[in-house]
Formats: sequence, structure tokens, C-alpha cells
Amino acid sequence: MRSAKGPHLPRVAHLLGHLVSCVGLTGCVVLSNPEYPSEWASLQSNYQNCRHIAGTYKNAGERVREGNWGSSFDSLSQLLGRYKAWPTATRPDRVRIAFTGDETLTTEAWEGNRLVASIRFSANTDDFHCVDASIELTRSEVVAEQVAGMQSETIRIFKASDGSLVLKYSTAGFGLIGGILPAGGNASSWSRFAPIVSY
Repeated sequence: MRSAKGPHLPRVAHLLGHLVSCVGLTGCVVLSNPEYPSEWASLQSNYQNCRHIAGTYKNAGERVREGNWGSSFDSLSQLLGRYKAWPTATRPDRVRIAFTGDETLTTEAWEGNRLVASIRFSANTDDFHCVDASIELTRSEVVAEQVAGMQSETIRIFKASDGSLVLKYSTAGFGLIGGILPAGGNASSWSRFAPIVSY
């Protein structure tokens, strides 16, 4: 798992902060883990690598989550930017995913006919892994806010049978409240981005 620090990582400490309300319960856990939406197309799985995920997708998508965690709108470029920062600020209308062999993954942010920015991930340096026909991006960091401890996040990127891009975002954290009480929490959500076939 890669270790990193930066403003793009969602604050799992905020999630763990909700545990303060249950300080009387050692090991209190907060969960928000919705099942894969039954109305969405099935995920493609009969592949030995991840190259079938290559394509162009709308930047704006929808998110399925439980309770008040997260939002109903999602941005593909913002999700990808949590793992490697875009070299310039981006407000694209679409994102292109491409592979060079099995070792290099390139993501491009496009606005109209203009390439705004690109990010390159390398399997050789553990930037990403191909796991069960999906792309996996992970990162972790030490936090010292409301709860002192470790937080991590993982995105699994799939392609659905209708051509859409599907992301499962998972985040988890464990730490000590006041340096004494152990507490942990985890949450996940599903996001979907429509394919664009005209580019």
C-alpha cells in the first residue's frame, strides 16, 4: 500500500470524529457500506488484465451511498486526483483512460477539444494494480486531528456490461480518542460514469 500525504485525501478523521459520541464503547465502529446497486449493469469480470477498462467517460457521475456520508454527485477527475495530483487545476467534461501494455495507466482530462491535464500511473512502482479485472488504487497516511491514528482509502475501477465505468470507493481508519480509547470506522460508496463513444 502506498503512503502519501496531501490535501486530496478525504478526511477519514472526520469519519472517526463521529465516534466521539460513543466514547463509552471501546472499539465503536461506524459503517456505511451499500451493496452494489441491483439496477446497474453487471460488472465485467472475464478478463485476465485491466485493458478492457480503457475508454472515454463523462466526468460527472452519480454516487450511491448510505445515510449522510458522501453526496449524490461525483467527479471522476477529482476521484483520480486523490491518488496523484493533476499538474493543473481541472474542470473537464470527460476523462480518457488508456494503457500502454499492462504496466502504464494514463488518465487524461479533456474540456471540449482541449487536453487540460494528464496523470500517469505505473504498475512497476505500485501506483496501481490489476485485481480481478479491475484497477486498484490505494493510499494511506497518519492523521493527528480529532483522532490520532491511521487512515487509508482504496478505489476499485470496473467496467460494466453496458460500457459505463464503475468505481467502488472504500475508506477506513483506526486510532485513539484522547490517546486512550481505541476506535475504528469504515465506509464505502459506488459511483458510475457514462461512456462517451464519439471521442
